[in-house]
Amino acid sequence: LGGVALWWLLSGVVLIRQEERALITRFGKWQAELEPGWHWRWPEPFETVLRAPTERVQVVEIGFRRAAGSPNESLPATIEWASEHENDEKSVAAESMILTGDEVAVELTAEVQYRISELQAWFLNQAVPEETLRAIAESVIREHAARESLDDLLTDRRREIEAAGLAEIRKRSASLGVEILGLNLLDIHPPRAVVPAYREVADALEEQQQLVNSAEEYYTRTVLSATGEDALELLQQGANRPVRNLDWTLTDEAWRRLGQRHDRLSGQIGASLMEAEADAEKTRTSARASSDRFRALLREYESSPELTQRHLYWKTIESVLAARPLTIVDPEAAGRQQLFLNGTANPLPVLRSTLPPPEELETER
Repeated sequence: LGGVALWWLLSGVVLIRQEERALITRFGKWQAELEPGWHWRWPEPFETVLRAPTERVQVVEIGFRRAAGSPNESLPATIEWASEHENDEKSVAAESMILTGDEVAVELTAEVQYRISELQAWFLNQAVPEETLRAIAESVIREHAARESLDDLLTDRRREIEAAGLAEIRKRSASLGVEILGLNLLDIHPPRAVVPAYREVADALEEQQQLVNSAEEYYTRTVLSATGEDALELLQQGANRPVRNLDWTLTDEAWRRLGQRHDRLSGQIGASLMEAEADAEKTRTSARASSDRFRALLREYESSPELTQRHLYWKTIESVLAARPLTIVDPEAAGRQQLFLNGTANPLPVLRSTLPPPEELETER
């Protein structure tokens, strides 16, 4: 009996480590808190010692469970969408499956870092405080995810969502006696059953963007080669946009301004305008020369109209009959006259001489 009594009394010796604190309850009622060191308390069933690592940062996993003794207890390993979790991690589908604001089902894993600040509130206010904290964090994450799109969760608004969720978890867990240190959204991806379809959509979007970029490149290259950068900048005046932006329209007012500043046009249009101006100058010069020649002929005609008229008549006859073979028959020739055709499509024309006598021609000349 003495040995049993001694053993029972020695079971009341308590060692509290440096990072721990302990709460003493006597028949379920709070009595005291123990600091690190050696202590003796009444053994069970009179008093119960509830220990907690108050100086250590602890983690509550949401959507997965990490095996005990995992080498990395703060952050899980990064995984691909279509890959399975590591062997020391177990997915919890009931927690990880959520619905985003754009009605897209995704798998989301997160973790909450906390430290126990009040032992009495931690042990006495809740039967299972860690599960209560997990439920609070899960409900907050679901509420915020239901208000955001999948793109926001994956990209630029992710940090804002984490900060808002952290503030909400701190507010709701105030009675648990914990200090919430952080909230991290770890892995967000579609359900693995539909990952191939998501990848096909992503490939199609990339191909679409590539085609758009190629079209814009061709458009910009064509417009710049046709008008030049100065003209394109003139078209975009007042729009406050970059020079190579495609949002512009060739209005009547814009064309009028371009017409006033031909020097700003370059490229194909500039070359066409210069060529057109050269052709116009050539046409004007030729027209002026023809006009001057006609005026000179008119003056000569007015000085001696009959002789000039006869000269023009014979010049016209010469130009008409210059390239055609002729057979001239003298009307004074006696005897029988015969004309042999060569059988071609254009028979030889016969021109009976009606010229005035040579004396008259010489006199007129």
